[in-house]
Amino acid sequence: MLVSLLGTMYLYQYINKLIYEKSRHIDEIYLNTVSEQITSYLDNSIELGMRCANDTSVIRALNASSPDSSRSKVYSINAQKQLNAYLDSFIAYAYVDKLIAFNTDGTIVQSISAREFGSPNDYNELINTKIADIRYLKPDQLSPYTISLDTSITRQNRTALTLLCPVYGKSNQSVYGYIYIEIGLSLFSDLLSPYAQVNNLFLIDDEGKALSQRPNILPADISLSSIGNGIYNFGDASYEFSGNQFPDIGMTLYSCAPFPVMGNDRSHLIYIIILVLIMALLVGAVLAFLSSYILSLPIQRLNQRLCKITQGDFSFDAEIERPHDEIGAIGHTVNEMSSSFLNLLRNTQEMYKQQKNIEIALLQSQVNPHFLYNTLDSIYWMAVIQKNTGIQQMTRSLSNLLKNLAKGTEDHIPLQEELALLNDYISIQAIRYMDAFEMKDLIPRDLYHRRILKFTLQPLIENAIFHGIEPKGICGMILLKGHTQDGYLYIEIEDDGMGITPDKLETLLDTPNPVKNKASLNSIGIYNVNKRLQLIYGKECGLHYESEPGHYTRVTIKIPLED
Repeated sequence: MLVSLLGTMYLYQYINKLIYEKSRHIDEIYLNTVSEQITSYLDNSIELGMRCANDTSVIRALNASSPDSSRSKVYSINAQKQLNAYLDSFIAYAYVDKLIAFNTDGTIVQSISAREFGSPNDYNELINTKIADIRYLKPDQLSPYTISLDTSITRQNRTALTLLCPVYGKSNQSVYGYIYIEIGLSLFSDLLSPYAQVNNLFLIDDEGKALSQRPNILPADISLSSIGNGIYNFGDASYEFSGNQFPDIGMTLYSCAPFPVMGNDRSHLIYIIILVLIMALLVGAVLAFLSSYILSLPIQRLNQRLCKITQGDFSFDAEIERPHDEIGAIGHTVNEMSSSFLNLLRNTQEMYKQQKNIEIALLQSQVNPHFLYNTLDSIYWMAVIQKNTGIQQMTRSLSNLLKNLAKGTEDHIPLQEELALLNDYISIQAIRYMDAFEMKDLIPRDLYHRRILKFTLQPLIENAIFHGIEPKGICGMILLKGHTQDGYLYIEIEDDGMGITPDKLETLLDTPNPVKNKASLNSIGIYNVNKRLQLIYGKECGLHYESEPGHYTRVTIKIPLED
């Protein structure tokens, strides 16, 4: 029996050590993965600053002889367009508060795509605080970039991630100005929020100030200023800290875990061992063997599961949660950590894919939209001079549509704005089809403030014109109706065109229908409209079609009520 007791205690110590080492290894994986993601954000920020500093339009604007001359203003406008384009392609553009090109002669150019608008005090803050120590240095004494945690020029007494890049002249013989980028610290807090409590990750600066959410396992009265790698005792609890430093900007990413992992359960497990020993004395060696087997089996499963995780298998395993005790709780935690890490990998892949798509879209966008808008505006005023109201209306409607297409289709806008875009589209099609159809808006005005995804109605109206009214060959009518019911907004679009056959109606929303009509405004078909609504609002929302061939087609849009 003594051998059994000693063996069981040794098994406990071994398992305790094994679980601790595996858990620590998983924490290191999380720590390194998130550190790599932060490093990627920092590298992309530096790349953004260097691209802006080396841009010809920016250099030309900062080298202008007189900031108030008309030529300098044109240079500044071109530079602002380039800053906007670079910022729109930045993976973390939503967190950029400022993107500014400026010099010491009074020239300042700000990107309008940043989160914060320009302030009259921006220039003085930049001159007096950001370049006060370097403005008189020679070009060869300057660093290509300086990235750090510094005081924000946007919000007083706030810290932000700042980047300063000199803009050099020809052959790097002179400094024409500087690029200043300010990024809100919410970039880090949002990045860590999914993992702060499950994985106990947090970010602090060199002074011990928390830059992200503080883990709940740490007592509120504990100061983080003296934290480093190692084990720390706070009251009756011990915690192990592991950190990755970012020395260039003065911050450290830490993971925190209780130490040892199963220390709080030691006394409880000892009581169980004693009870097993007493029962073994009474019933014999058979029952002792059976008890040992029952105790070790869940831990063996947990050990096997941890080994699979280290090999890259992050699937859910219900078997390790079946014991309703401490081991089962650990198994539940292991499953949660596996799920979190899998989500992290998927999010990283999705962010990389989005970044590539944005870069490709930027390269493909060869036509300056402002040039097209200005051209349409010139045509409009020529029509005004010639008193041609038809051309006036068509060019103004086309300009409005192109501007809204350039802004994307993911914005939630009031129904009134969506109807205004639809009226611009109808104005163009009415001229093209020589008033071969009429659209009546019967939607109650009290629904106009409700929000809807932009360009939801236009593809459906376009489909009604191309496939309903146009093939019929006679003047048609399109009716728009709307009402609310049970917390949902319903919008009906009905036309008296050719209608849809029953067999086609059954598969209309189940099969992708790429838009092949060259007269289409965009490539958003009814299948994509339905999928977009369901992805955003849920499977219970989307489109519903009704039709009677030769008489009518009615599509009903169902979305939640939004103000």
